[in-house]
Amino acid sequence: MTSPEHLHLRRVLSSLAARLDEQTEGLSAARELDEARQALARLADPTRADEVLEAFGTEVAPAEAAWLAEEVLRRWALVGTPAVDPVVRVVRVVGVDPATPSLPVDAEPDPAAVAEPRGRGAPGTTVRLRVEVDGLDPGWTVAWTGAEAQPTGADGAGEGDDDAGHGEDGGWAMWTGEAALVTARVMGRGAEGRVVLTASWRPDDTPEVGT
Repeated sequence: MTSPEHLHLRRVLSSLAARLDEQTEGLSAARELDEARQALARLADPTRADEVLEAFGTEVAPAEAAWLAEEVLRRWALVGTPAVDPVVRVVRVVGVDPATPSLPVDAEPDPAAVAEPRGRGAPGTTVRLRVEVDGLDPGWTVAWTGAEAQPTGADGAGEGDDDAGHGEDGGWAMWTGEAALVTARVMGRGAEGRVVLTASWRPDDTPEVGT
């Protein structure tokens, strides 16, 4: 199961891939490093983000993912200046009620807790979604398109918009089968100032978490 540690690891790898050539003045393009560069490119490929995170969740324990991220940053600092970009993603959530987000993170997902997506417009379809944010200061906000924002206690009321929510532990939304695409537009402050990030979800996307 994908954890925040896995998300952070991919964030570090993606940031490294984007900056390595510039920071090493082309030295990283040496032929001897071709295999390593290709491996890094596959892990950082934005079109394979869900696939990579799913593999991390299956093959790498959260503690190991955290250690790997710190090790990559340590070695990066030997040849350049680590600068990690914030990232967001939308995941389908099973086994938890948004009104009680304190459910233990290692709880077993309950297959009956949420109906399987049955296509756009299918009656009775209900899927809970959450936006996961890594690298933004607390206080970020999220505006949903294609899904209805859900309250998450004191942090779920939004900021003057029925489709907005905020909270350090993630913004929740409910998809009822009417939209073919759900988009979460996250606004917040990162290490380099104010940023706007966008993540999307489709009914056939596979990533899911049980927290």
